[in-house]
Amino acid sequence: MIYELKTGVLRREEGGESLARIKGGLGGPARQILTPGGTVLLRTDILRLEAPRGREGDLRYTRYRMYGADGGVYAEGAPGYAPEEDPERVGWPVCRMPRADRIALTAGEARYTLYMDSGSLYRMEEEGAGCRMRMVHRGVAGGWRLECEPALPACFLCGLFVFCRYLEGENQFLVV
Repeated sequence: MIYELKTGVLRREEGGESLARIKGGLGGPARQILTPGGTVLLRTDILRLEAPRGREGDLRYTRYRMYGADGGVYAEGAPGYAPEEDPERVGWPVCRMPRADRIALTAGEARYTLYMDSGSLYRMEEEGAGCRMRMVHRGVAGGWRLECEPALPACFLCGLFVFCRYLEGENQFLVV
């Protein structure tokens, strides 16, 4: 299936019917995924776990969550560092945080890894089954093109987009 995500609205192909939309909150990372009629399908947020002393700010103590309309956890992602920058293997960089480029994702019984190949290309692979979704920025046309199998629900695709944005935020340099 081919989808278009533009201005927070997911549609089938270009100009097709609206399937879901992403609504931001009042500051903070929380987002809502809504039906075209405004019914909440999912909520997303970032959970910062308590890190051991000296590990504050370590990405491995962060979880991204999607909550269903009933409040239960729909999916959870654990962001991870790029292998070549993993502080466990190469130590901590002196003047920046290591680059994050993946999310280990669990949705029900399914296990996925969402990879940020670049700021304009993401792909999601299912454990043992290969690529299940590609998300490509459309350049000057704006928005994103999502190529995936039809079994992935629209609300989940919107949640994955929000998770991609969360991951990008982990790599932004903080200015104080």
